[in-house]
Amino acid sequence: MKLKFRIFLQSILVLLLTSLLIGCGGGDDERKYDEDLDIDAQVQALTSGDDNAKADAAAALGQAGPRAAPAVDALIAGLKSPNEEVRTLSSYALMEIGTAAKKAAPLLRDALKKARTMGESSQHFYAIKAVDPEGSKDLNRTVPNVPPGSAPPPRQ
Repeated sequence: MKLKFRIFLQSILVLLLTSLLIGCGGGDDERKYDEDLDIDAQVQALTSGDDNAKADAAAALGQAGPRAAPAVDALIAGLKSPNEEVRTLSSYALMEIGTAAKKAAPLLRDALKKARTMGESSQHFYAIKAVDPEGSKDLNRTVPNVPPGSAPPPRQ
């Protein structure tokens, strides 16, 4: 029961983050990213911390947006974590980095195929669309129950 509740909460978190990214945040203002984040410190935490530290680091890197591009390799490693929260938040960070994380697209596709929850699947789907807008045009045909045109605009 406790595990189901945690998965439910993670799914809600992913849906909220995704909603903000596709424009449900309310404003026309450009996204605000964390300009003061120490990227190197977050990469260190993502590669050597426990699962909670890794998840926190991935979330923080996502808030840094495109400035976190040097962390792409560490975030790709996060996609391979046995911990769903680390995988999902690594995917979120790659999505926020945008096309500078294009080399993560094949691994995101693999993560999408292996996703265990709807929240995780949704996050990987949107991340693929953000990191490789051109290469992901066929994605709606390969992912069941995803309506055409449901992706956020690509990040540059």
